[in-house]
Amino acid sequence: QVAPLPLHDESDDENEGGLQGLFERLHARFSPNRSLAHRFFEDETLDMYESVWHDVVGDTARGMAMDKIPQFLTRLCTDFGYRITERNIKEFLSAFGLKDDNSKTINYEDIHKVIREQKLGMGDVVHGPFVGSALNPTWPALARWRSLIRLCAVYYIVVVPVRVGFLPFDRILHPTALLSDGLVDILVILNLLCQLNTAYKNRNQKWVTNRVKILRKVHIATLVA
Repeated sequence: QVAPLPLHDESDDENEGGLQGLFERLHARFSPNRSLAHRFFEDETLDMYESVWHDVVGDTARGMAMDKIPQFLTRLCTDFGYRITERNIKEFLSAFGLKDDNSKTINYEDIHKVIREQKLGMGDVVHGPFVGSALNPTWPALARWRSLIRLCAVYYIVVVPVRVGFLPFDRILHPTALLSDGLVDILVILNLLCQLNTAYKNRNQKWVTNRVKILRKVHIATLVA
């Protein structure tokens, strides 16, 4: 058995003070490396929940107290190189549709239900930003991102022809024109990367996260544009 790492109390970083404590707080809160959201529904992780529950709680018939989550996550993701933070706990609760209520316990049946649905490919139960290692297409933030990309399309359709037709700048390579075009071009490139890393469902309603298969699914016009 792997000894659990202690819960990382962010107040410890505040006590450290200075740039080092500030960096640690920012890193723990925002760094992708400190996130566990993409790990909860990986194939190898899905098969570990019951055994880890027995290690931490003792029996699947018993509920797990909220303060046991750090120990549970540490044993579930043994190769995670950081201490469990409040961010990781919230990711876990969000992934399984659980409420952050310290007065309640978590039942294994609630966890098992989501795991069972994941194995059956019922993707509607995915609450977080990731499906395995790929982006979740139903994630609300991704929907807002698509809206931003639609605005970029409007920019290309309206602004560029107007600029060419009315010549508001004294030269084509005017800094203002280059800046506006450059920002939109960067967003479009980022959108292409998002599409190449976004999961989709196949005909059997199973999630596909393989990047080669995703590439085949992306419309050729997206790659050429």
